[in-house]
Amino acid sequence: MAEHIGIVIQMEENGRVRVAADRKGACGGCDHRGGGCKSCLTGAHKMESEAVNPVGAKVGDLVKLQLTTFNLYSGAALLYLLPVLGALAGAFLGDWAAGSDGAIGVIGAISGTFLGVAIGYVLLIAIDRGQGLRCRWMPTITKVVRPGVGVPSGIGSPGPAASCCG
Repeated sequence: MAEHIGIVIQMEENGRVRVAADRKGACGGCDHRGGGCKSCLTGAHKMESEAVNPVGAKVGDLVKLQLTTFNLYSGAALLYLLPVLGALAGAFLGDWAAGSDGAIGVIGAISGTFLGVAIGYVLLIAIDRGQGLRCRWMPTITKVVRPGVGVPSGIGSPGPAASCCG
């Protein structure tokens, strides 16, 4: 199960919020020395994402985000495999539709590959815009760790500078 700590930076509609969190690689090395994470949600290691908010967190709250392993891997598989499968199907269908063994067949396969990739990405966009499946792959706030921490400077909406490091 993937878990992150982040700060709510903006309220969205339908019970969702925008959260700034550190990427795991940004804070993976300093916690073992007992000092805790010092990246503080700033710089290149920060990521922003939309999250489901069943606990009622407010802007400026330090929260714990959770995404199940199955949803993480199934979302990643869909993101990477759908365009690849589209490319393969397009190449085979383009070659078949061209019906020739020479240059025409190659051109058909190449055209079909590009068309298959495009269709794969259109399907991904449609899935992303659909609310039912999108919520499934969205992180969920499981707990407010510390209320009213504030929004770090340079992130999201303007507000008091804050730090998740204590």
